[in-house]
Amino acid sequence: MSTIKLDEITFQYRAGKLYDNWRNAEQRVDCDSIAATDALFLVAGNPVSEDSPLMGTLVQQWLLGYEFPSTFILFEDHRITILCSPSKGGPRSSLSWTVTLPPGVPIEILELAKEARLRNKNLRQFFALYASKRRVGVLREVYPGCALIDEWKDLLADATAIPEFVDMSAAFSALMATD
Repeated sequence: MSTIKLDEITFQYRAGKLYDNWRNAEQRVDCDSIAATDALFLVAGNPVSEDSPLMGTLVQQWLLGYEFPSTFILFEDHRITILCSPSKGGPRSSLSWTVTLPPGVPIEILELAKEARLRNKNLRQFFALYASKRRVGVLREVYPGCALIDEWKDLLADATAIPEFVDMSAAFSALMATD
């Protein structure tokens, strides 16, 4: 297996652009749908096909320059949290630096260990961050089944409260088109 090197400069630029557009969404017609969101939630399930990739995969490739299946990314105003398997955490661990935005936005990587207790702990920690929000931007698409998506659906079904979903597809399309 080859080592993956993420392009930190491109990530810094695109993450900065994402946060700038999100923070100024009320002034942008193409981003106004995400103006009052508390977080943006990006899901990449298992790959479907190269001919028709899902929007979550495309956004992830645009942002990171690489596709990491079965990965969740939660953008909050003060932090980016990535939930992924340990086999994928290695390359993303290089993202443990802070995005250069005023103020800096730290990146936290939560790895889904194979051991059920630790896997469950990190998944629940990520879910708690997500569930603490009032309105969350999401991409409205159907994700192919994978263990992580199935576990997520179980957590959603058992939750007493979940955030309101806001479709962020148009905002991300506009953001990626102007790059």
